[in-house]
Amino acid sequence: MPQPFEVSPDDLASHLDYFVDQVYSNLESSFLTMPRNRGFIAYARFQAAYEVLKRATNAFRSFTPETVWQALREDSLALVVVRAILGMSPGEWASLVPKDTGVVVNQGAARSLDQRARERSDFVARLTSPRSDTTISRLQTMVRVACTYISEGAPTGTLDIVHRLDKVDTAYGLESVQRVADLHVPYAVLLYERYLGRPFASHRDAVSASW
Repeated sequence: MPQPFEVSPDDLASHLDYFVDQVYSNLESSFLTMPRNRGFIAYARFQAAYEVLKRATNAFRSFTPETVWQALREDSLALVVVRAILGMSPGEWASLVPKDTGVVVNQGAARSLDQRARERSDFVARLTSPRSDTTISRLQTMVRVACTYISEGAPTGTLDIVHRLDKVDTAYGLESVQRVADLHVPYAVLLYERYLGRPFASHRDAVSASW
């Protein structure tokens, strides 16, 4: 049977119950499924990039712009792993870049860098020509900012305010990241982080505009 928008008003009226059921069926399908585009990252792929970052930073005990950049050159997806540790979207990460750095990283540029890192593992390693200077500058600035925020952790807050870094892997700076990496995160903690962020949230947000 055709879709409701493909039939005439008379056909729609004569098969109204069927088309109502079809609309509800399509809504359920759209809710439970999402398109797997080039930006989707399977867990095994994410885990491989995580291990690259962990190794380059000595299990987060040497978490510096230099060691993180080393990881990015080995596997660009490490950029997304760093963002996951921050717990922010590409645009939110870009907004952390202070204005006095002299480097402009707007939300569109940050999303583009994130997408390219997801699509090509050698994206950062291939940034060698003079035309790549702007991209390199943006990435290195974002990495420096991320290292600063992750290393410092969440500031002391108040009862009515929750800081975005006040979570299991960043609350107390690198000490928190190291502990989570060493313990491989207890299951209850993983479930709680899922509750806060929604499963597939980043991917769903990425494809919602074109789906």
